[in-house]
Amino acid sequence: MAIATSLISYWSLDEASGNALDAHGSNVLTDFTGAIGTAAGKVSGARDFEASSSQFFYCFSNASLICGDIDYTITCWVNLESKGSPTTRLLVCKYSAANFEYAVIYDSGTDRFAFYAGSGSTKVDANTLGSPSIATWYFIVSRYVASTNTISIQVNDGAVDSQGSITAVTGASNFMIGYRDDGGTSYMDGLIDEVGFWKRELTSGESTELYNAGSGRSYAYITAVTPDPLSPGVCVGFA
Repeated sequence: MAIATSLISYWSLDEASGNALDAHGSNVLTDFTGAIGTAAGKVSGARDFEASSSQFFYCFSNASLICGDIDYTITCWVNLESKGSPTTRLLVCKYSAANFEYAVIYDSGTDRFAFYAGSGSTKVDANTLGSPSIATWYFIVSRYVASTNTISIQVNDGAVDSQGSITAVTGASNFMIGYRDDGGTSYMDGLIDEVGFWKRELTSGESTELYNAGSGRSYAYITAVTPDPLSPGVCVGFA
């Protein structure tokens, strides 16, 4: 299976300014303030979010971004510029207080990256990583597996932290990077790069391939890479 199989949208976040283009699908993300900055990313450029300026991207809810009780995976590179207030920093989410479909976050209350999904606001913390540092890049892989009703989070190709007994939900919340859909102060403060959204569970080998020993992979790599028939689980392509 090619890594790009069942990839729905991919935001490289390389734009110099303005909206975030979807390199794979049709989900262009609108820059709400029109002022989200840029910085050197893990792969080429990244977008630089300032919590004090209430910056975020959004895309109206649509069928391609709604999951419900199916397998899905969200990947992103994240670099925090601060870890204080607000308590929750929304990284990538489709979430409101009335509908908690999925949310990748940094929680300053527990000092962990975390993944929320499903009714009851079930959360799994990245306890294997522990406390993340500021000014440091982290590769986060968040998964939901329908057959076991389990969510998990993996950081920098480390061990997977998981939580079962999830009741998946769907809803009309908008898809957002850097904030949530219903107010509050949960703005991201830092850099986000290379956000991918798949409607399937990425394998451990694929997440290792995307982490690339800490160097990351580009969208061009993801779409060019194919399985190596001589080495199952190993892909061949270009960086």
